Amino acid sequence: MEGVPAIDLGRERSVGEILRSALDMYRRYPLLFATLAVGVIAPYELARLAVTGDGPLGSGGSGNAGMLIVFELVYYALVGPLISALHVHAVIEIGAGRGAGRGSVRSHCRACACWRWSLRPRSSPAS
Repeated sequence: MEGVPAIDLGRERSVGEILRSALDMYRRYPLLFATLAVGVIAPYELARLAVTGDGPLGSGGSGNAGMLIVFELVYYALVGPLISALHVHAVIEIGAGRGAGRGSVRSHCRACACWRWSLRPRSSPAS
């Protein structure tokens, strides 16, 4: 995404400016932020469905209560923070003017196996 202006992430902002900047980034890159979140949530929900039989739209009344508690703890300890970290990396890429794409954010998260299902084969970057 060449030609994307860099965002000055180093200057202080008011709460209103932070919210405007965040909404502007979500407006400019809606698929990026949604893909980053779904790339973490989908494997978690599939694992939960496979183990407990209780999907994301389930009533929550079925299954082993202990396993449901474990999955809730995993969600709050890993899933939410991982989504936040991926969004922060995307904002850093956008702020540096390097553009943002799944590949640029993925370069920060090469160890994350959840990316392998959704990405095309990599091409060598032009230097």
